[in-house]
Amino acid sequence: MRKQRKAFSYLQHIVVLESLLGSEWLFEEVISQAHKQTIQESTSSYSPSKSHSLSTLHAKRNAWLEMVKVKGTREARLSGGDHIYTWLYRNDRNWLKRINRKHRKATRSENRRVNWHERDKHILQRLEAIKQNRANKLDSPRRSKNWYSAQAGCQHMSRKMDKLPLSAAFLENNSEDVANYQIRRIIRVMQAYDAPLAELPYWELLRLSGLSEQRMKKRTRQFLQHLGWSV
Repeated sequence: MRKQRKAFSYLQHIVVLESLLGSEWLFEEVISQAHKQTIQESTSSYSPSKSHSLSTLHAKRNAWLEMVKVKGTREARLSGGDHIYTWLYRNDRNWLKRINRKHRKATRSENRRVNWHERDKHILQRLEAIKQNRANKLDSPRRSKNWYSAQAGCQHMSRKMDKLPLSAAFLENNSEDVANYQIRRIIRVMQAYDAPLAELPYWELLRLSGLSEQRMKKRTRQFLQHLGWSV
């Protein structure tokens, strides 16, 4: 565990000042002198390294310049140019900084205008098509909001639902909760059962449906009771 560095107490400061300035020092003079201290900022200038030939220097410059013209500084580094960047940073830093400033690309997309109404309509069409195609298929996973979004390929739009009112309303009205999913699984078993349903034991119905008493929802119990099972 990292220990916190202890700060000097005022008594320790006084002891140090006594040892440095003698017994006749004054607080006012010490504070005044401290305020007069100025810190000079370093303005280091980096010249091209002379340990490499000019041909090597120009080759590195040209390689980096070609990359940043197309991709910008960040993408140029991420797409294989990091070793060139590092070499130039160590050997030709001023040139590198100047070129990077010139070719830096914005990472945000505020200027890209999105027609959210049109996008909303397209997503809604995909969602409705998925619902239609799955209408008579009882063996699919639970049709939750995430399931519909994944099927429509728009999981990334979950944070933009305030701009997609039509799609948001569809998901709200058509997403399947756990109880409805359990009932659909029971119906699937009942449709596939060859013998009369009166001969289907309750425990066998649960087993074939993949359900248990502990996980069964209240509405699912009511559905089974309505069909004549003693739950």
